[in-house]
Amino acid sequence: MSDADRTRQLYVDLQQFYAAHLRRLDDGRVDEWAAEFEPDGLLIHPQRAAIHTGRAEIADGLRRTAERLRAAGLVRRHWLGNLTIEDDGAATGTVRTRFYSLVVEAGPGQSPRLHLSTDIRDHLVPHGASWLVRERSITHDPILTTPN
Repeated sequence: MSDADRTRQLYVDLQQFYAAHLRRLDDGRVDEWAAEFEPDGLLIHPQRAAIHTGRAEIADGLRRTAERLRAAGLVRRHWLGNLTIEDDGAATGTVRTRFYSLVVEAGPGQSPRLHLSTDIRDHLVPHGASWLVRERSITHDPILTTPN
């Protein structure tokens, strides 16, 4: 397989990984979503000055958010765009990616609205035929001021 073919296949594989990963998040499948981080993986939110370490801590934080949204009757959808491969891992076996995620939110009888715009950088490690997140940094774009 040529380098160009390998890069194309890697891009398709990553698109599939992120589509399923974000679907789990939107469906509230907290433990399944957190299981796609390494056991000691990091989830970093610079604006919140928060670093969550490990699947259990990551899942706990997400579970609280999911419960709050469910109680309020709100639904969130994450839309991924502009995925780039920053480092294809040819030397290390790991991959570094960057993408934007728009978070759309709606409640009963409400029109969907843009809740948040983010810039996400991941460091992924291979795991069987898929990936695990070693480290994710989520930066909130300053274009929106809606509180989380």
